[in-house]
Amino acid sequence: MHPYSHLVIAAELEKDIQPRQANEYYWGAVAPDIRYIADVERTQTHLPAESILEYMSKYPESDSFIKGYLIHCLTDLVDLHALLNQRILFRPILQSSPHQFVPVMLESYFIEHTKLDIQLLAKPNNILTDLKINDEHISIFSAMIKPFVINPSFESALEFLRTLGQNNPRIEEYVNAARSFDGNNLLKSALFTLSNIPKLKQQVVSEIHSTEAFKQISVNP
Repeated sequence: MHPYSHLVIAAELEKDIQPRQANEYYWGAVAPDIRYIADVERTQTHLPAESILEYMSKYPESDSFIKGYLIHCLTDLVDLHALLNQRILFRPILQSSPHQFVPVMLESYFIEHTKLDIQLLAKPNNILTDLKINDEHISIFSAMIKPFVINPSFESALEFLRTLGQNNPRIEEYVNAARSFDGNNLLKSALFTLSNIPKLKQQVVSEIHSTEAFKQISVNP
């Protein structure tokens, strides 16, 4: 998923988690993707759930951030293609589309249909230090994502992605394809209907709810 989609899922789960510091919780919900700025392998920031939970006892003062971080990584484990493949009329579209089509569609839908009233406090902490993410990378990522959170749009989401990709030709191709998708309102509306994204969001939330890791951080397991 892309950043706004991650924030939407985190917002859906906030009531079950009740983090002490919501702005740190939402920072955790996007922080794993700082890997693009830091230019590190995905495995360096997208950790197994048990490894993230270990930080709860190691750095209890950062528990809100850790909970958001865990939600991000659990969300990325959900097989969106498998869930969408359950929609018979959507299958031909799914099978003929590039892999990145699904996150583009979700990001477009959530930006259009889900207004979030959140704040995000992007700052260094012990967890990121342990993961070898330095303060400069955090400062760059913070400057990029804060305006997007305050005033999200599909265009700003693409610009955020382009900046993350650092002029990667594949990212440019993806951005151009995504802009073409977002500009076709009739096609977009039809795909939103066929994919039933509100139901998909609830399926994602349900899968996260069912994990043992979520039960360990939730006040309403």
